[in-house]
Amino acid sequence: MHLAWARRAGLFSLADDPWQDLGFAGRVTYRLDWLVAGLPADHSFSAAEAGLLLAVPFLYDTLWSTLAGRERAVQPHDLTPSQDATSDRAAFERFAQSYPQPWRREHVRKSSGAA
Repeated sequence: MHLAWARRAGLFSLADDPWQDLGFAGRVTYRLDWLVAGLPADHSFSAAEAGLLLAVPFLYDTLWSTLAGRERAVQPHDLTPSQDATSDRAAFERFAQSYPQPWRREHVRKSSGAA
């Protein structure tokens, strides 16, 4: 139940994120079904193996949505340098500047008045 609440919190914090993949866990589970169906008939999984195969996609999805939700505070959509940046924001600015081509494109786009 805690996993569902953690994922729910991630959904709220990333509601406007166009990269959020709401169907990831379901899609992986569907593909696992296809993969398991292709195994030889004499192969079987233990309860622990089956549980891991089913739980890992949901754990992965929850982990990354939670981490991404926490990092929204650095405002990754805004590449304008900030003089009073937090340490996390300053680290993000250094990271973003390490990719000069997209960095320049964003500054040209902002200076031209494009939204």
